[in-house]
Amino acid sequence: YFQMSFNSLGALASGPQYFSPFDLNRNGFAMGEGSALIAVCTQAKAEELQLPIVAELDAIATKTITTHPTNPSDINQIQQFITDVITASGRRLDEFAYWDAHGTATPTGDELEYKIFNETFGNRDVALSSFKSRIGHCMAASALIELVNGIENMRSQTISPNYGIVNKMIDDDRIITQARHTDKKTFIKTSFGFGGRNAAAVVTVK
Repeated sequence: YFQMSFNSLGALASGPQYFSPFDLNRNGFAMGEGSALIAVCTQAKAEELQLPIVAELDAIATKTITTHPTNPSDINQIQQFITDVITASGRRLDEFAYWDAHGTATPTGDELEYKIFNETFGNRDVALSSFKSRIGHCMAASALIELVNGIENMRSQTISPNYGIVNKMIDDDRIITQARHTDKKTFIKTSFGFGGRNAAAVVTVK
């Protein structure tokens, strides 16, 4: 059902070649399947239950910005939303290792997200990568799976790269195509869904 619906919208990659997010020739996403689970609680509760604290959720928010049923939301409103989430996190921009992108490999979506990324971080050395290039689009499970991957990236001090890029849509070394070492502990995860449903989370590993 999902595949037929998204194919009718022109959102799925055509032909056998799946073009990676942020590739010049991207033409849609590939469907994936998966699930993830994260236990979230206060620090006091974790200490009471003697649970290991893997990461700290500095800030998380959702915002519906309905401007079109399928196209991404208005860029200025999303930009302000992302700025507000980062401000709420209390983290400085130079503390971020990377932006874990929604990155669906759609022509409109990737371009919009890159513009917001670039406006947010300016010329700072913050990597941009989409885990969907590895696993496809797992629908409602995507953001949580990608959040787990982001946490593991920070724990291993290695940022997973975009897979399959042949020609970058923009000549920017921050769109990484090789794994990158980092000593930083903080990243931002974004999700920009159909119908203008947007979400972002800032996470720091312990």
